Amino acid sequence: MAYTSLPTLCPGATVENGAIKLTAAEWLAAGLPDALDIRVAAANGNAAGGVTRVSRPTDLVIGAGQTLSADLAIFHHGESGVAGDNLSVQGAVPDGSNVYIARAGMSRSMRIVGKVTGYGQATYMIPTSFPLDLYEVWVGNTTQRSASKFINRARGLHFDSPEVVAGGTVRLLGKNLRFTGKTPAVRFVQGSTSVNASIDTSFGDAYDVKLNVPSSLGQGFWDVYYNNGLRSDQGEVKLPYSLQVIASTANPLDISVGWSHQFKYLNNIYNLKTDSRLTQKAVGDGVANDHDALQAAIYAARDAGGGVVYLPPGTYRINSNFQLTRNVILRGAGKTQTKIIYGVNNATGSFMDWETNGGGQVFGLMDLSIENQSQNGEWQYGLYSNLTKYVVLKNVSWNINLGRRLEMFNMDRFYIEGCEFYQGNTFGLKGYYNSFQLDGSRNGVWRNNKVYHATGCVAFNFSGERGGTINTLIEDSLFQRDGSKTWKNAADGGQYGDLVSHQLSMEFSRGITFQRNKFELINPVGALHINDGESIVAEQGANYQPDAEVGTVTSATATTLVDANKSWSNSFLQPSVDVVVAIVAGKGMGQWRTIVSRSGTTLTLASAWAIIPDGTSRYGIFVWGTRGWLVRGNTFVGNQRGIEIYYNATDDATIVDNVLTDSGSIDITPKQLTSNSTTFGMLPCYNIEVKRNTVSDTAGRMGVNIAMHPNVYVVGELFGNLAINYECRDNIINSLVPNTQAKIDDDFPNGYINDLFVQLAGGTLTINTPAILGSIFQNNTANNCANAYNLNRGAYNTVISGTVLQNIAANKLILQNNRWNIGSSLNDFTEARTI
Repeated sequence: MAYTSLPTLCPGATVENGAIKLTAAEWLAAGLPDALDIRVAAANGNAAGGVTRVSRPTDLVIGAGQTLSADLAIFHHGESGVAGDNLSVQGAVPDGSNVYIARAGMSRSMRIVGKVTGYGQATYMIPTSFPLDLYEVWVGNTTQRSASKFINRARGLHFDSPEVVAGGTVRLLGKNLRFTGKTPAVRFVQGSTSVNASIDTSFGDAYDVKLNVPSSLGQGFWDVYYNNGLRSDQGEVKLPYSLQVIASTANPLDISVGWSHQFKYLNNIYNLKTDSRLTQKAVGDGVANDHDALQAAIYAARDAGGGVVYLPPGTYRINSNFQLTRNVILRGAGKTQTKIIYGVNNATGSFMDWETNGGGQVFGLMDLSIENQSQNGEWQYGLYSNLTKYVVLKNVSWNINLGRRLEMFNMDRFYIEGCEFYQGNTFGLKGYYNSFQLDGSRNGVWRNNKVYHATGCVAFNFSGERGGTINTLIEDSLFQRDGSKTWKNAADGGQYGDLVSHQLSMEFSRGITFQRNKFELINPVGALHINDGESIVAEQGANYQPDAEVGTVTSATATTLVDANKSWSNSFLQPSVDVVVAIVAGKGMGQWRTIVSRSGTTLTLASAWAIIPDGTSRYGIFVWGTRGWLVRGNTFVGNQRGIEIYYNATDDATIVDNVLTDSGSIDITPKQLTSNSTTFGMLPCYNIEVKRNTVSDTAGRMGVNIAMHPNVYVVGELFGNLAINYECRDNIINSLVPNTQAKIDDDFPNGYINDLFVQLAGGTLTINTPAILGSIFQNNTANNCANAYNLNRGAYNTVISGTVLQNIAANKLILQNNRWNIGSSLNDFTEARTI
C-alpha cells in the first residue's frame, strides 16, 4: 500500500488528538480522492511511522450527485479571481441555494456559504488555500445544479486586424489571456482541419497577446481557439471573431496589421515634380498654386490601377478643394520636409474630399505636414471621407488652426500612427466643435498619435450607416486640450452659451481597448462646469435611444416575448445596431437577448432565454452604448472629469491600472429614462470591473470618487434593476483636505459610491426591486475622505472587505439617504443588505 506524508500532501493540515484535520478547501486544492492513507511523522503528534485513514470533509461534494436543472441558471458572474477574492453570481438563484466551486475538470467541488444571498444573487469567496487555476462555479442544492460558469478562463474582445498573412502575427486584446508560468495554446480551425499555433512569449500580458499565425495556413476564413494554459481540457475557448488569411505580398505601407499585405500596386510611384508620365508638375515653392498638378497626378495613379503620389521636399500651396481617390496614397519626404498649405489669403470652402465608397481599396496620407493658413474661421472641413476601406494616416502633422474638424466617417480597417493634429483658438467661433470625427468606424488602430485641441473632442460616435465604433485599439497616444483656447461657456462670458468639451468620446461601441494613453488639460481658465470636461466619455449618443421602450411581459416562449399592450412596427428606428431586450424585474431578471424581429405584440429573439420570463417580469428595450471595453494603464492629468460611462447601457467593461490626478472620478451612471413623468426606457450596466486604479485630488479643483450611481429622474417608481455584478477592488482614492465636491450631474462626495441617485420634484420613490445588486468592494484604500464608502438603500447585497483607511474618521462607512433632492424621500425598505 502506498502512503502519503502529511507535509507533502498539504502543509496547512494539522493533527488534533491523533486525528488529521483537513478543510474542504485544502482537500479540494490538493485534488485528493474520497479517502486515503496518510503516514504522519512523530513531529505531527503521532508515533513515527503511524498511518491514519482520512476521509473527505463533509462539505466536499461529489459533482455526480447533482443533475442539471432548467430552473437554475447563472446570468452574470465574476470572471477573474484568486484565492481570497469575493465574487458574485446572479441569475435564477433561489434563496437558500448553495454556491459550489471546483478546480475545473475535477469531479469534486466545495460547497460555499455565501456572504450574502437573496434577490437572485449570491456573493462567495474563493477559498484562501486554492492555488491559481481555472475554477468552475455553479449554484444548486444536494440534488440539482445550474450549468457551470468559469473563472480565469480566457476571453477575447477583438483582434487588431481582421485579416492576417500566413507566417505573420496578429494581436488579441481581452482578459485572462496569460498567467505567469503558464503557456497558452492556440488552434486555427477551418472545417475538419486544425493547425496548432503559439503566442509570442516576449510580448504581452493578461490583456494583450500576439499570436503567431502558422505559415502552413491556406487562404480563407479560420476560426481561432485559445487556451491560456491553466487547463488543457476545459480552458479552451472559441474567440468571437474569425480571421481571414490573405495572400502575402510586400508591405509597402510598412504598418503592423495584416491587411496591409495586399497592395502591391503601391510600388507604382509618381514623383509630383519630375515624373515624365505627368503632363503637369508641381513647383513646391509655397507660392505657385499646385492644385491642378496634384489632382492630375492622383487621377493618373488611380487610372493606372493605383499608386503613390510622392511629394518631394517643398511647400505645396493648394488654393481649392481636391479629391483623393481609391487606391492612392499621398506620401511626402517627412513631416518636416514636405508641407501642404491651404486657406491662403483667408480662402473659404473645404480642402480635401476622399472618394465616397471608393471600391473597397486603400486611401492614405503619409510622411508630410498639412496646414490651414486661414485666419477668419471660414475654412470648413479640412478632410471629409465616408464609407472608405483600408485607410492609412502615418507620420502626418495637420494644423487645423481655425478650420473646422477633420471628418472620416464609417471607415472599415483604418490605421492612424505617429500623427499630430492641432486645433487653434476657437474663442468666439460658433459651431466649431471637435477636432476629429471618426463616427461609425471599425477594425482600427490608433497608435502613438498626438491631438492638441481647443473645443469638443476626438469623437468615435454613432453613424446612421454603420452604428458605432467596433473592434478598435487606441494606444500610446496623447490627447491634450488647451483650456485657454476653448470656446467660452456662458458662465465665463461666452456669447454662444455652454459648450461641452471632452477629450475622447465613444458611443454605441463594441470591442474597444484604450491603453497607455495620456489625457491632459493645460491652461485651465474660468469656473469648472457640471457636465463638462470628461477625458473618456460614453454617453449613449446624449440619450439618443429612438427604440427605447419598457413594459411588462404578457407571455413568453423560449425565443419570444409577448406584450399584449404593444403594437410594434416591423422595423427599428436605429437599424444599424443590435437592439436588445433585458428583463429588469421579476422572473429572469438580469438576462438579455438580441431582438431579430418584432411585429404586433411579439419580439423574436436571436437566442433562447435561459429562464423564460412570465407575467411578473418587466423588460426594457435599448441599444448597448458600451460593450467589451478595456481601459487600462492610462494617465489623466488636470482634466475636469475622468472616465465617464454616463447615462449609458453597458455590458462588460474593465477599467484597470489607470492613474487620475486632478482629473475627477471614475463614474458609472446607468439611467432610468423618463419624459413627462413617464418611464420610457432603461439603460442598465452589467459586469463592470474597476481594479487597481489611483484617483487623486491635489489641487482642490474637482473632488474624487469611484462611483456606481444609477439615476432615476422625475418619476416616483424605480421600474427595475439598473446594475448587476459591479466589482471594485485594489483601488486607491486620495482626497484633499478639506474635501472638494465632485461635479457629476450634481455635487457628489469623495470616496467609493454605491447608491441610487434620485432627482424627484417631490413625493416618494417606490422601490420594489434592487437598483444595484451584488456590488463587491475589496482591498480598496481611502485617504482623507470624509467617508470611505457612501451607500443608500438602493444598493442590495453589497459586500465590503479589506478596506485600508488613512486619516478618516470613525464613521468610515455610511449607509445614508442623502442622495435625494430636497422635497424627496425614500420609503422605508428594510430589505437592503450591506455587510
